[in-house]
Amino acid sequence: MSNKIKLKKIGVAWGERLQSLEECVNDILIFIYLLEKCDDNFSNWFPTGFKKMNKPEDRLHNNFEEIKNLLCKSCALSEYPQFYYSTKFWNGSNNLGDALSLSFSLGGDAKLGHNNVILQLPYSGALSEKYDNEKTRTNLLALFIEFWDPDKIMVENKWQRLQGL
Repeated sequence: MSNKIKLKKIGVAWGERLQSLEECVNDILIFIYLLEKCDDNFSNWFPTGFKKMNKPEDRLHNNFEEIKNLLCKSCALSEYPQFYYSTKFWNGSNNLGDALSLSFSLGGDAKLGHNNVILQLPYSGALSEKYDNEKTRTNLLALFIEFWDPDKIMVENKWQRLQGL
């Protein structure tokens, strides 16, 4: 058995980057598309909630209006958030070992923390082993860094400044 710490999260964070609701929605849609191209396990997402079983019709359809309403139903597209626009998705797995989640906090002025995107990965099982692979981890982290241009990255549950990495 390896002493290597299992990869549990990949995340990126950055300070002030004010974005309108429209900009945040577009960034989420593009990033989800890029994740799907990277790995089929990122192709089915459901809005988080208290449902025991997800029906196919509850699946996130990755369209502009759907994401906009999850971030803010009553906001104008040109509106900037009071703090952040936030939402979270998960893959709907009833098996905790295969569960994935993806959270976004975007558009903020960094007065109450950081803008961030975090991918929670499985803790056990075949998917956990897949995402513990060095090449897979490197590819995912590179995608996060290239798309979001962050100040900090999270690997193995620890935030690290991006400079010098």
